[in-house]
Amino acid sequence: MVMSRILGLFIFVPATMFLTVSFFVLVVLRKVEEKGLKNLGYLVVTLLWIGSAVLFTLGLYKITTGKTLLHPMWKCRMHEMMSMPCPQADKMMMKH
Repeated sequence: MVMSRILGLFIFVPATMFLTVSFFVLVVLRKVEEKGLKNLGYLVVTLLWIGSAVLFTLGLYKITTGKTLLHPMWKCRMHEMMSMPCPQADKMMMKH
């Protein structure tokens, strides 16, 4: 259970990368004169900030609860890709 919560820390890596890229986009925007390109840059920065905020909240959720927001079917798909049996497959078959 503790290892599952520690894995939530790894979500902060892409969130930090998004914030770093947005910083450099803002630095470049200071030198751009064209209004259309400037608006596109601000749109990209806004999307990067929203993406990092979503990743940050998902990481906090994973750390505090130990749960993920993935549907059990996706968990089974990940197990299949790693050539491992899915422990939840029997439970899912019983529901249907």
